[in-house]
Amino acid sequence: ADRLSVNLTLLLTAVAFKYVVASFLPKVSYLTYLDRYVLIAFSLLALASIEMTVAYIFRDGYATHDVDFAIAVVA
Repeated sequence: ADRLSVNLTLLLTAVAFKYVVASFLPKVSYLTYLDRYVLIAFSLLALASIEMTVAYIFRDGYATHDVDFAIAVVA
């Protein structure tokens, strides 16, 4: 549960970062490098959250490192 709580805190921090930075930048109709960076960060944090949740669900039937390895191969 500790890894998941840290990951969710990082996800909330990324959202706050996006809102703060967006207030200082001009509005444009295309994705900037910063937008792409933040979207990639969101995606990676979301994937990590999903992976941790799946590893937690299957912790009794499988070894956690086996689930981590299987998800890493898929990703």
